[in-house]
Amino acid sequence: MRRIILAVLFLSVLTVFAASCSANRPSARNILAKIIEEQNTDPSAGKLYFCDSQKDIAEDGYLSYETKRSLFESKTSFCADFEKLEDFAIFTSAKTDAYEIDIFFVRNGEDIPSFEKMLNVRLASIKAAKNSFDEVSQKRIADGKVLTLGRCVALLITKDNALAEKIIKRSVGYFL
Repeated sequence: MRRIILAVLFLSVLTVFAASCSANRPSARNILAKIIEEQNTDPSAGKLYFCDSQKDIAEDGYLSYETKRSLFESKTSFCADFEKLEDFAIFTSAKTDAYEIDIFFVRNGEDIPSFEKMLNVRLASIKAAKNSFDEVSQKRIADGKVLTLGRCVALLITKDNALAEKIIKRSVGYFL
């Protein structure tokens, strides 16, 4: 009887701990900032987007509908429904070099494929224009990748994608 009570108590504590951990998952913005910091990237060299609701329209990181369309829509593709996101952060280079990190936390697993498709199309469009970039950027573009980890979908075109992937895994691995 004592073992049963201890087992029930242990499972209760474990459930409460797991629930509190998921509420404390780092934000997409914080993960992105960590990647930028660890890669010694100048944050002022790019544009950060992290909110898109009308209440945030005055925010510095506001992603307008027009910007979404210019980043993620093409004649052959669509922009996934951002209403299906729990959280997101996008960092694009403001210069002529290729450096982009897009991190999306999707609410429901069934919506992951639409965000993977959107980011794969984005990567393909950047690869199609790679000749307009310098050699360093062309290498970054060639090494660019879309990463899916649980409900996190990310596009990585960075100085060190392995480091960026490690940071994402370290940040969200416990919350899968």
